[in-house]
Amino acid sequence: MNILKFKEKWRALLGIDDSPRLVAFSFAIGIFIGFSPFLGLHTVACIACAFIFRLNKPAIIAGTYIANPFTLIPIYIFNTWVGLKIYGRSGRFPDIDVGHTTMSGFLNALGDLLWPFVVGCTVVGLITAAAGYFFLLLYYKTKKTARPGAAIYKSGAAIDNTGAAIDNTGAAIDDTGAANYNTATPLDKAGAARD
Repeated sequence: MNILKFKEKWRALLGIDDSPRLVAFSFAIGIFIGFSPFLGLHTVACIACAFIFRLNKPAIIAGTYIANPFTLIPIYIFNTWVGLKIYGRSGRFPDIDVGHTTMSGFLNALGDLLWPFVVGCTVVGLITAAAGYFFLLLYYKTKKTARPGAAIYKSGAAIDNTGAAIDNTGAAIDDTGAANYNTATPLDKAGAARD
């Protein structure tokens, strides 16, 4: 296997050429998985979804690891609180003597919180996934328009600093994609029209 084929396969695996929508969608799915109540299965679910549905691997992994060992307990406590509010209960977390309890005693103490926990994880996961999707799309849009110079697309067309579509000769491109050489004005480095 030569180096070019390896690089091509590596770029495909990482999803470097994926569209912003696919990257944002993958990130959102990762967030939802990270907020799911299935502790211990987040990474497995993330990798399985990435390969089965051909999602962007780095984006889904980043979204999933929002819930990590440092953030998992506060996230799960908040999700349980949201679930309790949805159920209309003012539930209080039970006092558990961790040093003198058995696993069955622990599960019995938390039994009343199971469904509020699952519902809270689902609702908060959906809301944060949607927010993550739109945030990442906004980031891509801001990044594309804020960059100095022209943003080059796969078709060879570019967007200049004024937002006008131009081809590689500097001719303006209309909505149909045809170059209009009669109205084209050359642009200087600042994006201002020159005569």
